[in-house]
Amino acid sequence: MFLIEKIPRDEEAPTTEVGNLPCDIEIWRKNIKETILEGLHKPWTPQFCRNLGNARNFGCSGQITNFKPHHNLIFVVEKSLSSQKGPCSQHKTITVFQQTATQKFDLISTILHQNSIDLYVGKTCSHEDQQKFVPKQNQTVTALPKSESFVLKNAADLSPISNLTQEIKNFKDQNTNILTIRKTLTKNINAIKNEQVEAQNELENMQAEVKIHERACLVLDNPKENTSKLETLIRSTLERRKNLDQQWQEFRKPMLNTIEGLRTAKHLLKTKNVKEFQETIKQLEIALEEKKAQQKQLATELKTIANDGAAPRKEYIKRILEFISNIRKQRNDIYKVLDDTRDLQKQLNSLSAQLQRQFCYTDDLLFQTAKHDV
Repeated sequence: MFLIEKIPRDEEAPTTEVGNLPCDIEIWRKNIKETILEGLHKPWTPQFCRNLGNARNFGCSGQITNFKPHHNLIFVVEKSLSSQKGPCSQHKTITVFQQTATQKFDLISTILHQNSIDLYVGKTCSHEDQQKFVPKQNQTVTALPKSESFVLKNAADLSPISNLTQEIKNFKDQNTNILTIRKTLTKNINAIKNEQVEAQNELENMQAEVKIHERACLVLDNPKENTSKLETLIRSTLERRKNLDQQWQEFRKPMLNTIEGLRTAKHLLKTKNVKEFQETIKQLEIALEEKKAQQKQLATELKTIANDGAAPRKEYIKRILEFISNIRKQRNDIYKVLDDTRDLQKQLNSLSAQLQRQFCYTDDLLFQTAKHDV
């Protein structure tokens, strides 16, 4: 909308410039296109980084950058015609990114520059587009043919990419060299550490040998005195050893006695258990022989019964039913006896209660008569 507002109106145009109005409109259209292209070809900054002007130092002492787009970005020199501009264009021009910064989302910036290489290509393409909209007064005529100009433009487009690829290759070579140097240094450090450990072990062994040699040298300085001292030390060590042996024997005897007692007790328990097992085995053998004899008798009886002919099954069933009926009769008789005993128990309880009351009543009468007599 601000670009539409910049277009001069008939009311605002002065009376002297009424004849040149169509030319002015064309010039203003060209200027509007130039401003739009300049805003589009500027590098994109994220929306949260806009209008945040905290200067920061990124490693280098002199390289300080500002996150404000109007401080940071490279502006193309505006080819303005101050004489032809009207009063509507005197206020501050707003870029396309400043227009879209108020919105919650930013589609123009994401669509334009998807990669850093697009920036270089966009910059080179923008010059061709700008030359179409520049007025004829500011354009300079070139004497080169079309083919040569196209080759130069392609070379100019590819020069930053080739420089970047060459720098990347150089950095890769440097990185590989540094890695090889690092590997060699780590190998050398490990070898030096191993040598250090070996040297420490050798030094400890040498120190022990040196101590032994020092003691031998001290002994050899005064052989008589030192030999006598060594003899006394040997005697004292022998005596000490004898004392230790005696103490050990004194301490060992009760322990050996306890061990022998435990062994004998264990042996006795084992013998008892063995005897008990033998007795149980004999008893089981006797019981087994008896059961075998019973089995033989039953087998012979079964054979004799099978030969004689056993009673039919109905007779056994009748006998079983008779037994059941007799059991029921006995049960009913038992229930009757129990009922009689309950009744008798109730009668006994009532009679015992009556007797108790009578005894209490007689005691009261005796007490009253005795009191009356007194």
